[in-house]
Amino acid sequence: MTDIKVTPGLDTRGSPWMARPQCLGAPVKPASAELIALLNSGEQFMMADLYTFTLAGGTAILRYSAAPTAIVANGHLFAAGPKFERSKTKVVIGTQVDELDIKIYPETTDLVGTTPFLEAAWQGQFDGALLQLERPLWAVGDMAMATPAPGR
Repeated sequence: MTDIKVTPGLDTRGSPWMARPQCLGAPVKPASAELIALLNSGEQFMMADLYTFTLAGGTAILRYSAAPTAIVANGHLFAAGPKFERSKTKVVIGTQVDELDIKIYPETTDLVGTTPFLEAAWQGQFDGALLQLERPLWAVGDMAMATPAPGR
């Protein structure tokens, strides 16, 4: 597990502050060195939800970006596809099952192979599929994104 060290500073009122988890001695979720550097840099950053569907039996893997454009992350292309709406998630340290409700609003141009997305859903192609949600962060203007944390 990586220790995250937070340097005390001043808030906008000039009062000293320190990141809450360190003050309380609570454990924090591990993060990559790149993500820690980005968050400590003070630069503006962007984030987007990335959805990976693994259809039952591994017959196909579909990757979609909820950003307005396609995104390449971890060597995979996440296409600008259907619009997504999702419920909130919670992040905990350790193992805990969380629920995620998603709504997908496909256009007629969104395809699963050569089949329109909605028709593929009606045919049951998504029955038993696995869904992985990732949320990478990257500096504005920097297309080399921080690696998404696994399991998010």
